Amino acid sequence: MKAAALAVVAFLPAAFGWTDRWDHSKRFNAAGHAQLDCDGESQTASCCICKSIVFEIETQLNNTQNDHDMDVVFRVSEKKKQIKYSRSEARILEVLDDVCEQVPLELPDNNRKAKRMLNAACSHFVGEYEDELTRTFFDDFTPAKERMCAATLQVCPLAHETAKHEDL
Repeated sequence: MKAAALAVVAFLPAAFGWTDRWDHSKRFNAAGHAQLDCDGESQTASCCICKSIVFEIETQLNNTQNDHDMDVVFRVSEKKKQIKYSRSEARILEVLDDVCEQVPLELPDNNRKAKRMLNAACSHFVGEYEDELTRTFFDDFTPAKERMCAATLQVCPLAHETAKHEDL
């Protein structure tokens, strides 16, 4: 009985949404960074970090040198499809491996502790959402910050919700 209860309790955080899988807001709140300057406006730390990471991934994918068409075969149908190397799973995983070293976000007190905290949040984000990030960028060149951070992960308000609040 206890084992079943523990299994249910362990599963509960994953059942309540994406944010529970990756939420560094308590750590940033404790350090005095509940809100960060992101895209020229004050946003929650989780939202701003998500947007910065996704922006850097997108930038690196878009700046891929030697972009060329490559064949992709899907195991189920064995049909071939051509996609750009810059949006292939191999290239996406390559970018995910070192994206945290180049995230363009700086905290107000840009000291070593703040950098370590940001790097830890980024590493955890990439590790936790690797599959979602790969699906978001695979063979898709549309801007991803809104799709990933607001619609998929729900760590940012949707753009139309923000506009509604500004109208009030």
